[in-house]
Amino acid sequence: PNSQEKAVTLNENDEIMIQIHAKPAAKKSAITEINADEISISIAAPPNEGQANEALIDILSETLGVRKNSIRLEKGMRSRSKMVVIRSDCGLTPSDILGKLKANVNE
Repeated sequence: PNSQEKAVTLNENDEIMIQIHAKPAAKKSAITEINADEISISIAAPPNEGQANEALIDILSETLGVRKNSIRLEKGMRSRSKMVVIRSDCGLTPSDILGKLKANVNE
């Protein structure tokens, strides 16, 4: 396995799990960093009433080209550390997803 093994993994149902460190209330939404454990994403939405969570799903949907209803927030509703799951029928592998995320990193 490569060094990004924990950030993007498959679960037992072949769904893709992405470990995210969210930074809500940022000036603009951007994928800011990718390391072995997580993907850091700044979100230009406040962390109240789920606005940042919704915005996060929008960002991932756009970046990955996956429909929003294929993406769900599995863990971390009220935490900065979040686990997002993408349905197995999205047609992407973990390495596809990492590639798309890397191509969109914007410090």
